[in-house]
Amino acid sequence: MYKKNIIIIIALIMSSSAIAEIKMITSTPIASLRLGQVPYIPGKEPEKAMSELILGQWFDTMWTLLRPDWRDPYQQCVLTYGEALTCTQSDGDWFYVESHEQNGFDMNSMAVGPMCGWIQSKYVIPVDDFQEHSLVVTVPWAMVKYNNGHNLLRVPMGTEFALYQENETTYTILLADDVHGEIEKSDVCFFGESMQASLEEIRTAIINHAKSLVGSNYCWGGQCVLNQHMSGSPMGFDGSGLAFISYRSCGMRIARTALSIFLETERINGSDLQPGDFIFFAYQDQPSHIYDVLMYAGGHTLIESNPVQGVIANGDIARLGKFIKEIQSGEPLTISFYGRLFPIVIYFGTYMQTLDDAEALRFAAQANRNV
Repeated sequence: MYKKNIIIIIALIMSSSAIAEIKMITSTPIASLRLGQVPYIPGKEPEKAMSELILGQWFDTMWTLLRPDWRDPYQQCVLTYGEALTCTQSDGDWFYVESHEQNGFDMNSMAVGPMCGWIQSKYVIPVDDFQEHSLVVTVPWAMVKYNNGHNLLRVPMGTEFALYQENETTYTILLADDVHGEIEKSDVCFFGESMQASLEEIRTAIINHAKSLVGSNYCWGGQCVLNQHMSGSPMGFDGSGLAFISYRSCGMRIARTALSIFLETERINGSDLQPGDFIFFAYQDQPSHIYDVLMYAGGHTLIESNPVQGVIANGDIARLGKFIKEIQSGEPLTISFYGRLFPIVIYFGTYMQTLDDAEALRFAAQANRNV
Protein backbone atom coordinates (compact mmCIF):
# COMPACT_ATOMS: atom_id res chain seq x y z
CA MET A 1 0.00 0.00 0.00
CA TYR A 2 2.79 2.42 0.90
CA LYS A 3 4.61 1.86 -2.41
CA LYS A 4 1.35 2.28 -4.29
CA ASN A 5 0.73 5.65 -2.63
CA ILE A 6 4.25 6.84 -3.42
CA ILE A 7 3.77 5.91 -7.09
CA ILE A 8 0.48 7.84 -7.22
CA ILE A 9 2.07 10.92 -5.60
CA ILE A 10 4.96 10.87 -8.09
CA ALA A 11 2.53 10.54 -11.01
CA LEU A 12 0.48 13.49 -9.75
CA ILE A 13 3.57 15.66 -9.34
CA MET A 14 4.64 14.82 -12.87
CA SER A 15 1.22 15.65 -14.32
CA SER A 16 1.09 19.31 -13.15
CA SER A 17 -2.44 19.94 -14.40
CA ALA A 18 -6.12 19.47 -13.70
CA ILE A 19 -6.77 15.84 -12.80
CA ALA A 20 -9.63 13.50 -12.05
CA GLU A 21 -10.72 13.85 -8.45
CA ILE A 22 -8.49 11.84 -6.10
CA LYS A 23 -9.19 11.11 -2.45
CA MET A 24 -6.40 12.06 -0.06
CA ILE A 25 -5.79 12.38 3.66
CA THR A 26 -3.37 14.45 5.68
CA SER A 27 -0.41 12.24 6.65
CA THR A 28 1.27 14.51 9.22
CA PRO A 29 0.04 15.72 12.65
CA ILE A 30 -0.62 19.22 11.27
CA ALA A 31 -0.40 20.79 7.83
CA SER A 32 -1.14 24.24 6.47
CA LEU A 33 -3.83 24.68 3.83
CA ARG A 34 -2.62 27.63 1.75
CA LEU A 35 -4.31 30.21 -0.45
CA GLY A 36 -1.32 30.10 -2.81
CA GLN A 37 1.71 27.99 -3.53
CA VAL A 38 3.75 29.63 -0.79
CA PRO A 39 5.02 27.24 1.91
CA TYR A 40 4.68 27.94 5.58
CA ILE A 41 8.11 28.71 7.05
CA PRO A 42 8.57 27.72 10.74
CA GLY A 43 9.82 30.60 12.84
CA LYS A 44 7.82 33.19 10.88
CA GLU A 45 4.63 32.81 12.90
CA PRO A 46 2.43 35.90 12.81
CA GLU A 47 2.08 35.98 16.58
CA LYS A 48 5.80 36.81 16.89
CA ALA A 49 5.49 39.78 14.60
CA MET A 50 2.40 40.84 16.55
CA SER A 51 4.22 40.60 19.89
CA GLU A 52 7.06 42.77 18.62
CA LEU A 53 4.58 45.30 17.29
CA ILE A 54 2.65 45.49 20.56
CA LEU A 55 5.79 45.89 22.66
CA GLY A 56 6.92 48.75 20.47
CA GLN A 57 3.65 50.67 20.08
CA TRP A 58 0.85 49.13 22.12
CA PHE A 59 -0.82 52.51 22.38
CA ASP A 60 -1.34 52.89 18.64
CA THR A 61 -4.71 52.47 16.94
CA MET A 62 -6.23 49.10 16.21
CA TRP A 63 -5.81 49.72 12.51
CA THR A 64 -2.06 49.97 13.02
CA LEU A 65 -2.08 46.82 15.13
CA LEU A 66 -4.07 44.95 12.52
CA ARG A 67 -1.73 45.60 9.65
CA PRO A 68 -0.71 42.72 7.36
CA ASP A 69 2.62 41.95 9.02
CA TRP A 70 0.99 40.20 11.98
CA ARG A 71 -0.63 37.53 9.86
CA ASP A 72 0.29 35.13 7.12
CA PRO A 73 -1.87 36.19 4.15
CA TYR A 74 -1.56 32.71 2.61
CA GLN A 75 -2.83 30.84 5.66
CA GLN A 76 -6.28 29.32 5.13
CA CYS A 77 -6.58 26.83 7.99
CA VAL A 78 -4.84 23.94 9.74
CA LEU A 79 -5.44 20.34 8.68
CA THR A 80 -4.87 17.59 11.24
CA TYR A 81 -3.83 13.98 10.73
CA GLY A 82 -6.22 11.91 8.64
CA GLU A 83 -8.45 14.74 7.41
CA ALA A 84 -10.42 13.83 4.30
CA LEU A 85 -9.53 15.81 1.16
CA THR A 86 -10.35 15.70 -2.54
CA CYS A 87 -7.59 16.72 -4.93
CA THR A 88 -8.66 18.32 -8.23
CA GLN A 89 -5.42 19.84 -9.51
CA SER A 90 -1.68 19.36 -9.23
CA ASP A 91 1.14 21.78 -9.97
CA GLY A 92 4.65 20.53 -9.28
CA ASP A 93 4.71 19.30 -5.69
CA TRP A 94 1.53 21.22 -4.81
CA PHE A 95 -2.02 19.84 -4.79
CA TYR A 96 -5.21 21.91 -4.87
CA VAL A 97 -7.63 20.21 -2.47
CA GLU A 98 -11.12 20.56 -1.07
CA SER A 99 -11.68 19.75 2.60
CA HIS A 100 -14.50 17.39 3.56
CA GLU A 101 -14.32 18.47 7.20
CA GLN A 102 -13.91 22.25 7.29
CA ASN A 103 -16.36 24.71 5.75
CA GLY A 104 -15.80 28.38 5.04
CA PHE A 105 -17.46 31.03 2.89
CA ASP A 106 -17.13 30.32 -0.82
CA MET A 107 -16.82 33.61 -2.72
CA ASN A 108 -17.75 31.93 -6.01
CA SER A 109 -21.08 30.51 -4.85
CA MET A 110 -21.54 33.21 -2.17
CA ALA A 111 -22.49 30.48 0.28
CA VAL A 112 -20.96 28.27 2.95
CA GLY A 113 -18.86 25.57 1.29
CA PRO A 114 -15.74 23.44 1.69
CA MET A 115 -12.45 25.15 2.52
CA CYS A 116 -10.18 24.88 -0.52
CA GLY A 117 -6.52 25.61 -1.04
CA TRP A 118 -3.05 24.36 -1.86
CA ILE A 119 -1.08 21.81 0.13
CA GLN A 120 2.38 20.40 -0.45
CA SER A 121 2.64 16.75 -1.48
CA LYS A 122 4.76 15.82 1.56
CA TYR A 123 1.75 16.39 3.83
CA VAL A 124 -0.76 14.10 2.10
CA ILE A 125 -1.20 10.59 0.75
CA PRO A 126 -3.86 9.26 -1.65
CA VAL A 127 -6.35 6.69 -0.35
CA ASP A 128 -8.90 4.38 -1.90
CA ASP A 129 -11.56 5.45 0.58
CA PHE A 130 -11.97 7.42 3.79
CA GLN A 131 -12.05 5.65 7.14
CA GLU A 132 -15.09 6.09 9.35
CA HIS A 133 -13.85 7.98 12.38
CA SER A 134 -15.39 7.46 15.79
CA LEU A 135 -12.79 8.87 18.23
CA VAL A 136 -11.61 12.45 18.71
CA VAL A 137 -8.67 13.80 20.73
CA THR A 138 -9.80 15.94 23.68
CA VAL A 139 -6.46 17.10 25.14
CA PRO A 140 -4.14 19.79 23.69
CA TRP A 141 -1.68 17.17 22.38
CA ALA A 142 -1.90 13.37 22.58
CA MET A 143 0.75 10.76 21.89
CA VAL A 144 0.02 7.83 19.57
CA LYS A 145 2.34 4.86 20.15
CA TYR A 146 3.26 1.65 18.44
CA ASN A 147 1.99 -1.48 20.19
CA ASN A 148 5.51 -1.99 21.56
CA GLY A 149 5.22 1.29 23.48
CA HIS A 150 7.50 3.39 21.26
CA ASN A 151 6.25 6.83 20.26
CA LEU A 152 4.70 7.02 16.80
CA LEU A 153 3.28 10.56 16.45
CA ARG A 154 1.89 13.39 18.55
CA VAL A 155 -1.47 14.82 17.46
CA PRO A 156 -3.42 17.93 18.49
CA MET A 157 -6.87 18.35 20.01
CA GLY A 158 -9.60 17.68 17.47
CA THR A 159 -7.71 14.96 15.58
CA GLU A 160 -10.04 12.10 14.69
CA PHE A 161 -9.37 8.37 14.36
CA ALA A 162 -11.04 5.13 13.34
CA LEU A 163 -11.29 2.59 16.17
CA TYR A 164 -9.83 -0.88 15.62
CA GLN A 165 -10.24 -2.40 19.09
CA GLU A 166 -10.66 -1.47 22.74
CA ASN A 167 -8.02 -2.45 25.31
CA GLU A 168 -7.86 -2.02 29.09
CA THR A 169 -6.38 1.51 29.16
CA THR A 170 -5.94 2.28 25.45
CA TYR A 171 -7.69 2.11 22.11
CA THR A 172 -6.04 0.57 19.08
CA ILE A 173 -6.64 2.95 16.18
CA LEU A 174 -6.27 2.65 12.42
CA LEU A 175 -3.74 4.94 10.78
CA ALA A 176 -2.65 5.46 7.18
CA ASP A 177 -1.24 2.54 5.17
CA ASP A 178 -2.84 -0.07 7.46
CA VAL A 179 -0.65 0.89 10.42
CA HIS A 180 -2.10 0.43 13.91
CA GLY A 181 -1.41 2.72 16.84
CA GLU A 182 -2.29 2.92 20.53
CA ILE A 183 -3.79 5.98 22.21
CA GLU A 184 -4.72 6.48 25.86
CA LYS A 185 -8.45 6.31 26.60
CA SER A 186 -8.14 9.43 28.73
CA ASP A 187 -6.99 11.44 25.69
CA VAL A 188 -10.04 10.78 23.49
CA CYS A 189 -13.80 10.42 23.49
CA PHE A 190 -16.33 8.80 21.18
CA PHE A 191 -18.27 11.05 18.83
CA GLY A 192 -21.57 9.98 20.34
CA GLU A 193 -20.37 10.04 23.94
CA SER A 194 -21.56 13.60 24.58
CA MET A 195 -24.91 12.81 22.94
CA GLN A 196 -25.83 10.58 25.88
CA ALA A 197 -25.88 13.70 28.06
CA SER A 198 -28.37 16.53 28.39
CA LEU A 199 -28.09 19.61 26.19
CA GLU A 200 -26.81 21.55 29.20
CA GLU A 201 -24.07 18.96 29.77
CA ILE A 202 -23.08 19.06 26.10
CA ARG A 203 -22.80 22.85 26.25
CA THR A 204 -20.69 22.58 29.41
CA ALA A 205 -18.35 20.11 27.71
CA ILE A 206 -17.87 22.47 24.75
CA ILE A 207 -17.03 25.40 27.02
CA ASN A 208 -14.71 23.27 29.16
CA HIS A 209 -12.69 22.54 26.01
CA ALA A 210 -12.57 26.25 25.22
CA LYS A 211 -11.50 27.07 28.78
CA SER A 212 -8.70 24.49 28.57
CA LEU A 213 -7.20 26.55 25.74
CA VAL A 214 -7.11 29.85 27.66
CA GLY A 215 -3.53 31.12 27.64
CA SER A 216 -2.81 29.87 24.12
CA ASN A 217 -1.33 32.31 21.63
CA TYR A 218 -3.23 33.96 18.80
CA CYS A 219 -2.61 32.79 15.25
CA TRP A 220 -4.42 33.77 12.05
CA GLY A 221 -6.00 30.61 10.61
CA GLY A 222 -4.76 28.57 13.58
CA GLN A 223 -6.54 25.85 15.52
CA CYS A 224 -3.98 24.00 17.65
CA VAL A 225 -1.91 24.70 20.75
CA LEU A 226 1.67 25.80 20.16
CA ASN A 227 4.08 22.85 20.31
CA GLN A 228 7.78 23.53 19.81
CA HIS A 229 8.33 19.99 18.51
CA MET A 230 5.85 20.36 15.65
CA SER A 231 6.13 22.00 12.23
CA GLY A 232 4.09 22.14 9.05
CA SER A 233 1.62 24.83 10.03
CA PRO A 234 1.26 27.96 12.17
CA MET A 235 0.07 27.14 15.69
CA GLY A 236 -2.29 29.01 17.97
CA PHE A 237 -5.93 30.02 17.54
CA ASP A 238 -7.98 32.67 15.84
CA GLY A 239 -11.55 33.23 17.05
CA SER A 240 -13.25 30.80 14.69
CA GLY A 241 -10.48 28.21 15.13
CA LEU A 242 -11.12 28.27 18.89
CA ALA A 243 -14.85 27.74 18.33
CA PHE A 244 -14.28 25.03 15.72
CA ILE A 245 -11.94 22.98 17.92
CA SER A 246 -14.11 23.39 21.04
CA TYR A 247 -17.02 21.78 19.20
CA ARG A 248 -14.90 19.27 17.27
CA SER A 249 -13.42 17.99 20.53
CA CYS A 250 -16.95 16.90 21.44
CA GLY A 251 -17.29 15.05 18.13
CA MET A 252 -19.39 17.84 16.58
CA ARG A 253 -18.77 19.68 13.33
CA ILE A 254 -19.41 23.40 12.85
CA ALA A 255 -18.15 25.81 10.19
CA ARG A 256 -14.56 27.04 10.31
CA THR A 257 -14.75 30.82 9.72
CA ALA A 258 -16.54 33.61 11.59
CA LEU A 259 -18.76 34.47 8.63
CA SER A 260 -19.69 30.85 7.90
CA ILE A 261 -20.55 30.23 11.58
CA PHE A 262 -22.70 33.38 11.47
CA LEU A 263 -24.52 32.17 8.36
CA GLU A 264 -25.16 28.70 9.79
CA THR A 265 -26.44 29.76 13.21
CA GLU A 266 -29.85 30.99 14.28
CA ARG A 267 -30.07 34.62 15.41
CA ILE A 268 -30.91 35.09 19.09
CA ASN A 269 -30.68 37.97 21.57
CA GLY A 270 -28.26 38.37 24.43
CA SER A 271 -30.95 37.34 26.91
CA ASP A 272 -31.23 33.98 25.11
CA LEU A 273 -27.52 33.10 25.19
CA GLN A 274 -26.46 29.73 26.60
CA PRO A 275 -22.90 28.43 27.11
CA GLY A 276 -21.41 27.47 23.75
CA ASP A 277 -23.35 30.10 21.79
CA PHE A 278 -21.64 32.80 19.75
CA ILE A 279 -21.08 36.56 19.73
CA PHE A 280 -20.23 38.15 16.39
CA PHE A 281 -18.66 41.53 15.64
CA ALA A 282 -19.25 43.52 12.45
CA TYR A 283 -18.32 47.03 11.38
CA GLN A 284 -21.02 49.67 11.82
CA ASP A 285 -20.37 51.01 8.32
CA GLN A 286 -20.41 47.40 7.00
CA PRO A 287 -22.90 45.56 9.24
CA SER A 288 -22.79 42.43 7.06
CA HIS A 289 -18.99 42.18 7.34
CA ILE A 290 -18.52 39.69 10.20
CA TYR A 291 -14.91 39.99 11.27
CA ASP A 292 -14.75 38.16 14.61
CA VAL A 293 -16.52 35.51 16.66
CA LEU A 294 -16.42 34.98 20.43
CA MET A 295 -17.91 32.23 22.59
CA TYR A 296 -20.34 32.75 25.45
CA ALA A 297 -19.19 30.80 28.51
CA GLY A 298 -22.13 31.51 30.82
CA GLY A 299 -22.82 34.22 33.40
CA HIS A 300 -20.89 37.33 32.44
CA THR A 301 -17.96 35.50 30.79
CA LEU A 302 -16.84 35.48 27.15
CA ILE A 303 -13.98 33.45 25.67
CA GLU A 304 -12.13 34.73 22.63
CA SER A 305 -8.81 34.77 20.83
CA ASN A 306 -7.52 38.17 19.77
CA PRO A 307 -4.18 39.28 18.30
CA VAL A 308 -3.15 41.20 21.41
CA GLN A 309 -3.97 38.81 24.26
CA GLY A 310 -4.37 35.40 22.64
CA VAL A 311 -7.06 33.10 24.06
CA ILE A 312 -8.61 34.74 27.11
CA ALA A 313 -11.73 34.68 29.27
CA ASN A 314 -13.14 38.16 29.69
CA GLY A 315 -16.07 39.81 31.47
CA ASP A 316 -18.91 41.22 29.42
CA ILE A 317 -18.68 44.70 30.97
CA ALA A 318 -14.94 44.88 30.35
CA ARG A 319 -15.28 43.71 26.75
CA LEU A 320 -18.63 45.16 25.67
CA GLY A 321 -19.29 48.01 28.08
CA LYS A 322 -22.62 46.60 29.27
CA PHE A 323 -24.20 43.37 30.47
CA ILE A 324 -24.45 40.95 27.57
CA LYS A 325 -27.94 39.79 28.57
CA GLU A 326 -29.19 43.35 27.99
CA ILE A 327 -27.95 43.55 24.39
CA GLN A 328 -30.13 42.87 21.35
CA SER A 329 -28.79 41.08 18.30
CA GLY A 330 -27.99 43.69 15.65
CA GLU A 331 -27.47 46.44 18.23
CA PRO A 332 -24.75 49.03 17.53
CA LEU A 333 -22.13 49.36 20.27
CA THR A 334 -18.93 51.27 20.85
CA ILE A 335 -16.39 48.98 22.48
CA SER A 336 -13.07 49.88 24.04
CA PHE A 337 -9.97 47.90 23.16
CA TYR A 338 -6.58 48.88 24.56
CA GLY A 339 -7.71 52.43 25.17
CA ARG A 340 -9.33 52.92 21.75
CA LEU A 341 -13.02 53.07 20.88
CA PHE A 342 -14.44 51.07 18.00
CA PRO A 343 -17.98 51.30 16.64
CA ILE A 344 -19.36 47.82 15.97
CA VAL A 345 -22.60 45.97 15.40
CA ILE A 346 -23.02 42.92 17.63
CA TYR A 347 -24.95 39.77 16.77
CA PHE A 348 -25.68 36.54 18.64
CA GLY A 349 -26.15 33.04 17.25
CA THR A 350 -26.70 29.43 18.27
CA TYR A 351 -26.41 26.03 16.61
CA MET A 352 -28.30 24.20 19.34
CA GLN A 353 -31.81 24.80 20.57
CA THR A 354 -32.55 21.08 21.13
CA LEU A 355 -30.77 17.75 21.53
CA ASP A 356 -31.71 17.00 17.92
CA ASP A 357 -29.67 20.05 16.83
CA ALA A 358 -26.67 18.73 18.75
CA GLU A 359 -27.12 15.30 17.20
CA ALA A 360 -27.16 16.90 13.74
CA LEU A 361 -23.73 18.44 14.42
CA ARG A 362 -22.41 15.04 15.48
CA PHE A 363 -23.88 13.41 12.39
CA ALA A 364 -22.23 16.06 10.20
CA ALA A 365 -18.85 15.14 11.69
CA GLN A 366 -19.17 11.67 10.18
CA ALA A 367 -21.26 12.34 7.09
CA ASN A 368 -18.89 14.96 5.65
CA ARG A 369 -16.13 12.35 5.25
CA ASN A 370 -18.33 10.28 2.97
CA VAL A 371 -19.29 13.09 0.54
